[in-house]
Amino acid sequence: MDKFIVRRSREPRPERIREKSPPKTKQVTIESLPKVVVVEDVKRLKLQLESDLSTPEDILSALQELKAKTPSKAVLLSTQIGHTINSLRKHTCQDVCQLAKEIFRKWKHFIVEEEKEKPAIDVKCDLKTETMRNKAREFLVKALQDEEGKLSEQIERTVFFNSNRKIDNFYRRKMRTIIFTLKHKEQIRTNVLNGKMKIEQLFQGLTPGIQFS
Repeated sequence: MDKFIVRRSREPRPERIREKSPPKTKQVTIESLPKVVVVEDVKRLKLQLESDLSTPEDILSALQELKAKTPSKAVLLSTQIGHTINSLRKHTCQDVCQLAKEIFRKWKHFIVEEEKEKPAIDVKCDLKTETMRNKAREFLVKALQDEEGKLSEQIERTVFFNSNRKIDNFYRRKMRTIIFTLKHKEQIRTNVLNGKMKIEQLFQGLTPGIQFS
């Protein structure tokens, strides 16, 4: 039967042309844009720069964040962050000194050119949010026995930043936990006050499974 079967060679299949998928792009948020400045972040970083407990590494970390931003003249005046950066140009750490000079020159140039371009966008908190946050800071001052209040403000701003700048359940729970801990655990309170325990460590220790941003 096979002798009646004519075998033909198979024609090669045409190769499939694979369409190149478009390159994946990273979504850009409004807050990641250089000229969109969140005033809250500037104030938080200013506290980190001015804190006596901040190491040169802490200061450099804050400066790197600020370097990516170009705050408007209004923000510079209201936060006085420019004065803080200017003072760091004489810092004993050469890396801090150099980076502070770069930022100062960049911002100074931007202010000169600001009139010619579109204004920078300053993102601020509403009055209700600020009222609730101020109340939380008052409780922190009492729990920490922090007379100046700067450390309490720095802790609150850190919690707010890691709550995506919202007064939500996470923020409320975190503030209650930190206030209770600082009020009733003397050793932790002492370590926070003398700088042996950084704010990042306090936050991480009371937030299992969550990494500090």
